[in-house]
Amino acid sequence: MRIAVALTLLLLLGLLPAAAAELRLAADIPFPFVVNGKTLPAGEYEVFPVLQSALAIREVQTFASAMMLVNREPDRTYRAPVLVFNTRDNTNSLTTITADGESFLLLRPKTERTRFAGSGNNETRVILARRK
Repeated sequence: MRIAVALTLLLLLGLLPAAAAELRLAADIPFPFVVNGKTLPAGEYEVFPVLQSALAIREVQTFASAMMLVNREPDRTYRAPVLVFNTRDNTNSLTTITADGESFLLLRPKTERTRFAGSGNNETRVILARRK
């Protein structure tokens, strides 16, 4: 909750620096998923930067959205932009966004980390994204 309040204040105050790399993606996500503890419905989404270390994801039709803090690091796993989800017990959690040789690893709240911790029936789903 504190993270959302801090990000909202930064948005309102106009203190957001321009993103070094203008990351703007769109993707059709065919299942509901969790971001930062918030469940978002299936739909067409756009991903865009709000801070150097924060991204937002927003559904195009309903404007359902969530903000996420990320760690950026180099990555050459995928050639095309992708959204990577971890699935356990029919719950999909967005974990990574990869584009242009860079990964944005989502910092997840403790409740989400606990849900996906330990051994179990984990599955990884990869959704192709496109440049917007």
